[in-house]
Amino acid sequence: MVFDVSERTETETLAQLDLDGDGVPEKISLHPAEQVTGYSFEEYMICVNLGLGQMNCYDLQDAVLEIDGQTAEIPDSTGNMSNSIFAFSPDGEQLLIALYDDGESADPLTRIYHYEDGKLVETDRLAQDLRKAWIQDGQMVITEPYFAVQNDYIQKIYQVTSNGRLREVPQEEYVLSAWEEVELRQDITLYRTPDGDETFVLPKGSKVRMTKLDATQDWICIEITDGVKGWFRLQDGKDYSDYFSGLYFAG
Repeated sequence: MVFDVSERTETETLAQLDLDGDGVPEKISLHPAEQVTGYSFEEYMICVNLGLGQMNCYDLQDAVLEIDGQTAEIPDSTGNMSNSIFAFSPDGEQLLIALYDDGESADPLTRIYHYEDGKLVETDRLAQDLRKAWIQDGQMVITEPYFAVQNDYIQKIYQVTSNGRLREVPQEEYVLSAWEEVELRQDITLYRTPDGDETFVLPKGSKVRMTKLDATQDWICIEITDGVKGWFRLQDGKDYSDYFSGLYFAG
């Protein structure tokens, strides 16, 4: 699980956590690099009482992350950074810190930090909200934005190493979100298996879903409503609008 461990004041968001296991908590602080004038504390508390607990009382576009007096800039941060400090343990032993940023175009981004030599070091990033991940036994299962034939989401598995870095675990198949059905604009030839020899033709007008990729992510599985499925080889830079109608390209 991912926990919001934040305490908020008018000038900073802070947390007290024992990151090195010595029994003494380290103070973590998220705040603007320079003192700024934003919402008053009274205005901020009104927002909190209305249920808007993550509303910033200051702009975090130029935020810094501080631990026990040592500060580090947060590169590429935007004014949409969440006013929260998150903590999670992927294996029940090491404790990692995370910050979340919606980005300028509402693109989810999670930054992961590991405590090293008295500092918080950014070890990895995820193009998703970490709170949506399934975390257990040192692994993290998460759905990330992905583009193949259309804008989609792909399920990936990461192994969290002892120094807080993510190592992707190869899979035999990668599950896609399988958006609404699309319709074939023309007949297409599908393979029974990736790189196989046996083929069949799916006729124009068929309703299909794109459900998964093979281990190489070069082949996409196309399933028909009656359960029949086949594989279609992807080509880099190919526009598939001539093959399918109803493709999803929204952000």
